[in-house]
Amino acid sequence: MLNIFRSRLRLPRHRSVGTWLLRRGVTPNAVTLVGTRALLLAALWFIPRGQLFGRHPRDHLFVLFDLLDGAGPRASGSGTRFGAVLDASL
Repeated sequence: MLNIFRSRLRLPRHRSVGTWLLRRGVTPNAVTLVGTRALLLAALWFIPRGQLFGRHPRDHLFVLFDLLDGAGPRASGSGTRFGAVLDASL
């Protein structure tokens, strides 16, 4: 979905963060799964309290996870179909 903005957002920081994560053994799929789990836990906590919408730092955190899960494969040049489907599905 964000591919239409990718040409405008070619920030070298994303690749350096992706490289940093890969060097520490954090896979892009793990970033996707952690981000999804955090989102689900937050939804289970905030939605019953009527706090579905709002400009909150937690929303920015989930967007950050979504940005970082693609930074690793772009930094290493080794993306997989499974990773792409996992990211798109979750």
